[in-house]
Amino acid sequence: MSNYYEILGIVKESSLAEIETAIDRQYNQWRQLVSHHDPKVVNEANQALQILEEIRSTLLEKDNRKKYDKTLASSEKIGGLGDPEVMLKEMMAGGKRSSSQTLMKNEERIDAWVCDDCGQANPLGTQFCQECGKKIAMLCPSCRTLSPLAKEFCPECGVNKKEFFDEQKNRSIIKINEEIAHLSSEIKEFESGNYPEEIKKNVKGKKILLIVSIIITIIGFFELNTGESFSLICLASSTIILWAVFINHSHGLRNKITQGLEYMKNELLRLESEKKLIISSEYLEE
Repeated sequence: MSNYYEILGIVKESSLAEIETAIDRQYNQWRQLVSHHDPKVVNEANQALQILEEIRSTLLEKDNRKKYDKTLASSEKIGGLGDPEVMLKEMMAGGKRSSSQTLMKNEERIDAWVCDDCGQANPLGTQFCQECGKKIAMLCPSCRTLSPLAKEFCPECGVNKKEFFDEQKNRSIIKINEEIAHLSSEIKEFESGNYPEEIKKNVKGKKILLIVSIIITIIGFFELNTGESFSLICLASSTIILWAVFINHSHGLRNKITQGLEYMKNELLRLESEKKLIISSEYLEE
C-alpha cells in the first residue's frame, strides 16, 4: 500500500510548498464529491478529506514529518487513499491517535446523523430518527441552527448549547421574578386606594361633581320659596342632569377600578404559571 508521499504523487524529498500544493490539489478533487448523489461516494469523499487533513498535519509540521519519515524508513507502511476504510483502520491501529482519528474511532460521521439508540444513519438535518423515532437533533438555543444532540458545541455559532440554555433560563427567571414583584406591589397599592395618576384624576373629577351637585341641590331648595316656575324648572332639570352625570361617572369609575384590579391579578397568575414552565424546562426538551 502507498505511503503519504505516494498518495500525494510526490517524492519524499519534496519541499513544504510542493507538499502543500499536492494536498490542496487532491483536497479540491475530493471536495467536489461531497455533494455527490451517491451516499457511498459522499462517505468515501469525507473520509478521504479527513485523511488528507491528517497528511497535512503530519508532513507540513517539521517534527511530525521527521517522526513519520523515521517510521517509513523502518517499513511501517500506511495504506492508500484508494481504499479509505483500509487506510483508516491501519492509521488507527497505531499507538497515538490524532483528534480526527479519535472521531473516526467513535464512528462519528460527517455525511449523516447517527441515532445513538438504534445506530440508524439519518440524512443531515433530520430531527427524529427515521428508524426508531428518537430525537437526534435540536435547534441551538443561541442561533436556532439545527444540530445533533451529541454535539456539545453548536457548529454554527460555537456556543456550548446546554450552558447557553441554562444561562438564558436563569436570566428569564430573574426577569420574570422582577415583573412579579413589581405587579404584586401595584396590586397592593391599588387595593389600598393609591391608584395610578389617570384614575386619581377621575376620582378628583367625581368629587367635584359631587360638590357641585350638592350646591345646586341646596340652591334649588331656596328657590322653592320664590314661586318662579320657569326658574324652578330650569334649576330642577339642571340638578337632575348633574346628579345623573355624577352617578354615571361613579359607576364607570368603579367598573374601571374593578377591571383594572382584575386584569392585574390575571396577569400575575399568568406570570406565575410562566415562571413554573421556565423552571421545569430542560435543555433536551426544547
